[in-house]
Amino acid sequence: ITAQTIPFPTDTIVRNDRFNNREFPAYDQQGKIHLTYTGQTGTDGATREIYYVKEETNGTFTTTNITNNLVDDNYSSLSIDAGGTAHVGYIGRDGNNVFQVQYKNNSTGTFGAPIFLTNGLNAATPVSKIGPDSVVHFVFFTFTNDPDNIFYTYIDFRDSMMQLTPMLLAAGETGGDFDAHLDIDNNAKVHIV
Repeated sequence: ITAQTIPFPTDTIVRNDRFNNREFPAYDQQGKIHLTYTGQTGTDGATREIYYVKEETNGTFTTTNITNNLVDDNYSSLSIDAGGTAHVGYIGRDGNNVFQVQYKNNSTGTFGAPIFLTNGLNAATPVSKIGPDSVVHFVFFTFTNDPDNIFYTYIDFRDSMMQLTPMLLAAGETGGDFDAHLDIDNNAKVHIV
């Protein structure tokens, strides 16, 4: 067996004065990269915001701060639909200082107010993805002092319906970044790990 080195070229997509982590990439139909990430000032978690980066046709990158609310936002995930709309799921604190799963898209050209997909739960590590049928699927954990659970929910853009009560999938303990994951096949079937 001969070890081979696979060349991975380095490309700086984001350059700023923040501590950036928890990146989530996606490609659009034209092969351009999109990225969401969490950026914060130093070690102050209260300054965490979600940023969206889009590769332009000329190869440059445009960065948009999509939360900018001085509330702890984190754990973004990203998918791009066939029309080029970015779909972003993440956690952010609600008015009661509890983490909730939130969702935004830029279908109107900008990212508007978030849609809250959970209520009352202390949610953690959501992953989202849009399927070929215009349904955005989410899987996430609860984060409590008791045993945690894994949940599933969705937003259906064909009829603007969303699952009001997330579906319990299994008991499980959250331990890090993106503890559960999902993907969607060409037949719009959801596969959750």
